[in-house]
Formats: sequence, C-alpha cells, structure tokens
Amino acid sequence: MMRIAARKAMDADIPCMVSLETHMACGLGACLGCTLTGADGHYIHVCKQGPVFNADEVAWTL
Repeated sequence: MMRIAARKAMDADIPCMVSLETHMACGLGACLGCTLTGADGHYIHVCKQGPVFNADEVAWTL
C-alpha cells in the first residue's frame, strides 16, 4: 500500500512521507534486521533512521 501511495504522489510531483514497518530485533541498527535498500543503493535502517522517510529515499520493489 505504501509503495502505491508513494508512486502516485511522486508521479504527481507531490511530496510524500511514508511510515515503514519491518522486523526490529534490537532497535539500534546493530542486528541489521530492519534494513531496507535506499534509492541511492545504500542501506537504511528503519529502527534507527526512521520509521518515517521521504518516499523518494526508498528503493521501491515489486
């Protein structure tokens, strides 16, 4: 759902913030259980750098 909302907002050139969820075992970014790929190819940690991101910071897949 977040992927579709983010895509529609980006297509309409509307700023969009997304709140993401993932498994967060440690909550500190040490276990790397919450990593996602960012749009720039680097990993982002949902527990440490988020959970809210600009939609264009996330590499949306599928």
